[in-house]
Amino acid sequence: MKEITELDILAIGAHRDDCDIMAGGTIIKMNDMGYKVGILDLTQGEMGTRGNAEIREKEAFCSACCMGVVHRENLSLPDTRVEVTFENRIKMIEVIRRLKPKVILAPYWDQKHPDHVHTAELVKEAVFYSGLKKYDVGEGPHRPRKILYYLPFSYGITPSFFMDISEQFERKLAAIKCFYSQFVDIQADLHLTPYLDGILEKVEYYNGYFGRAVKVKYAEGFVSTEPILLDSIMDMKVHTF
Repeated sequence: MKEITELDILAIGAHRDDCDIMAGGTIIKMNDMGYKVGILDLTQGEMGTRGNAEIREKEAFCSACCMGVVHRENLSLPDTRVEVTFENRIKMIEVIRRLKPKVILAPYWDQKHPDHVHTAELVKEAVFYSGLKKYDVGEGPHRPRKILYYLPFSYGITPSFFMDISEQFERKLAAIKCFYSQFVDIQADLHLTPYLDGILEKVEYYNGYFGRAVKVKYAEGFVSTEPILLDSIMDMKVHTF
């Protein structure tokens, strides 16, 4: 991957497969549309039941190539110890100011995995403080204009909007399959992480469920903490009947 100094979109995940699973279709679509998209993984995934940090690094690079992202890096925080601390905030601000993304994709803040919850909190704090001129960290101040939250596997969260990923879905599955140690070769120790059983089918069903909600084949949902503003009510694509 080439050295990138400025991104349109930066997707942030606690682990090396989070963005790929929950927002991979949107990442691919934005790349298809010509936007520069990067990924920041906070940990190396070294606490996973299968694989190790070295294997998962190769898998993450493979997935990034499948999705067409222009930049992927790792903050190297300890896996299972993503914490909202001053030191971790500084590390994230340095990345935000260096890459200057306009939009950030982050995990939804209310879910089971503590690392995901803390990642959402850390992103929110880092984005705010990154815009302060007198916050003397890394390069000059930069504040992305929007944080959008991608969703965990949950049917109890109502998305603010959906992205049609029907044309990108097969490439999303190919990217997820790059994480071979996690999602393909999963017979050993399966009982320790039962949610991995049928993970590709779960992704297909979940994205299909969202797709049916907006009358397309596959979709990903996102939450915005601010209202969505349209230039015209004629822009809305989903019919009432």
